[in-house]
Amino acid sequence: MGDTFIHSDAIIENLCKGVIKGEEAENVVERIEKVCKTSIVTYGTLINWLCKAGKLDEAIELSTTVDKKGFTWNVVIYNTLISSLSKALRIEEAKKLLAIMWERGCSHSVKSFTSYIGALCASGKVVEAFQTLDLMVTRHCVPDDVTYLVISQSLTKANLQHAAFKILSEKAIQPTSVMHGIYEKLSDALKASNTKEKETESKKPEV
Repeated sequence: MGDTFIHSDAIIENLCKGVIKGEEAENVVERIEKVCKTSIVTYGTLINWLCKAGKLDEAIELSTTVDKKGFTWNVVIYNTLISSLSKALRIEEAKKLLAIMWERGCSHSVKSFTSYIGALCASGKVVEAFQTLDLMVTRHCVPDDVTYLVISQSLTKANLQHAAFKILSEKAIQPTSVMHGIYEKLSDALKASNTKEKETESKKPEV
């Protein structure tokens, strides 16, 4: 039986890759149904490949079929869609999906929170990003090194490391032990930024 499942998974994976070549998701599902029974794994795999192919709207549309088929969403589908929505900076949709995930009793994962928080930072919503980080902890998701890295990189790209550092310093948001990792990374980023500015100034010709 184990070999059968491995064989089916391999077939599903290969058929789902067809969306990258422009094949419609519905056609892929029909082809899969001819060789094996569809499941939540089938739809999760297909949604993942649609997102990889940049077909986010199609992935979201397909996710409604999951409900119609009577399947229960798993954390993989939530993470895939939340991550893709966050990368596209479709923040409100990602936020809504995070809420639905919690309401349906599916525990949040570090990955789903990290991608969303990164999008908030990239959009300049620093305060909301830190508030979400606190929410993350209350829901028993412990931020890891990737979380801190995503936050510091997103803020730096948006040139908002100064604002973020100022917010923490003034305790507009109460810093907790969770914040220390970000605080240190932002401090390093600021030092590097200041050093670069001084080097640029020193190279300017005297008037």
